[in-house]
Amino acid sequence: MKYRIVFAFLLASFITPVSVAQQTATVKSVVLTTDHIPVAERRKDLNGTFCALVKVQVVDDIERVEGNKIGDIVDRGVEKWIYMCKGSRNIKINLKNHLPLKIMFRDYDIKGLESNRVYEIVIDANTPLQVVNENEKINKFMMKVSPKNAAIVIWGENMSKRLEHPQSDGTLEMSLPYGRYHFWAEANGYHRKDSSVFVNDEIQVLTVRLSPVLSDVTITCPTSKAEFFINGVKMARNKKGKSWVGQLPSGQYIIEARAKGYSSQLRRIYVSPQSKSEVVFDELLSVRKQKLDSAEEELKALRDSIMREREANLARIEKAKADSIAKADSIAKENSYDIIQMKDGSTVWCRVSDVRDNMLLVRQKGNDNVQRIPIREIIYIDYLNGEHENFNTN
Repeated sequence: MKYRIVFAFLLASFITPVSVAQQTATVKSVVLTTDHIPVAERRKDLNGTFCALVKVQVVDDIERVEGNKIGDIVDRGVEKWIYMCKGSRNIKINLKNHLPLKIMFRDYDIKGLESNRVYEIVIDANTPLQVVNENEKINKFMMKVSPKNAAIVIWGENMSKRLEHPQSDGTLEMSLPYGRYHFWAEANGYHRKDSSVFVNDEIQVLTVRLSPVLSDVTITCPTSKAEFFINGVKMARNKKGKSWVGQLPSGQYIIEARAKGYSSQLRRIYVSPQSKSEVVFDELLSVRKQKLDSAEEELKALRDSIMREREANLARIEKAKADSIAKADSIAKENSYDIIQMKDGSTVWCRVSDVRDNMLLVRQKGNDNVQRIPIREIIYIDYLNGEHENFNTN
């Protein structure tokens, strides 16, 4: 019995710290943002479809994620990037020092994750202030942060690490007991900044400006006279005059190559943090050459138009000839008959086939049947071969 009590005591001594460490975290927000995923940082699932990116902000380590996760978690300090399949409806996040959180996206009006979109989850893992006594002095602490979307992690002797976000104007205000506090500020595309502040009788107003992470950018153009403009601002050329090498913060830029007397060219690029980008322009075309090329194209178009009109006229002439010949053949065929003039004044168009018993055997026009015409009723016959025979004996 004594051993059982000792064993139970030892077991409790191991279990108690774990239960204390595993505190409860809560989900503050789950939203679909307007951010976009840089091309270099996109991922595809096994079907070749672009993943959704879930950015989780929490002051804790994520040990494991359960759900349609693709690839490893990207640790960016307070913010962790998790890539998930299109259509995912939930995610379970296992934190190191807090109890697991299962998030159903439908609870936040999200039916399913969309491909190539960015979502943000903010998890509140903050613990309440540990006030030593009721008479402890408290004062306000204010911070002005740039950029405004930076995340602030602050802690002190009586407060464990807390994740805070500035208001829309970039200000953060807290009421804290007197004492020294440490904090860091971070934001995507910027260097993290660590500092400290002492809260006392005076209201502390601290300005925190993060320095952007610069990325290497190279711009080249074969035209020696080319000048480079980035978002409309002229950049100084290097000694060779054909390139520009410098650094830019992450973001989207319009790069332009210009030269006097030449046509300009534009390129749009997105610079990712800590990356290398290269913009290569083609040889710029001179305005004079463009005019010559344009005049040559116009002349060629005119020649082609004249040739097409000429061919059309020739085709019309050939068609007219063919129509004329066909019409003449039709008329000739229509009038290729012997002409018989009758004594009663009528004219018979026919073909004379034979003469029998003072009867003229004919095939009349429009009728292939053989007819008989008495010779005594005929005045004359104009034959098709040009001969003329007169029957008028009166």
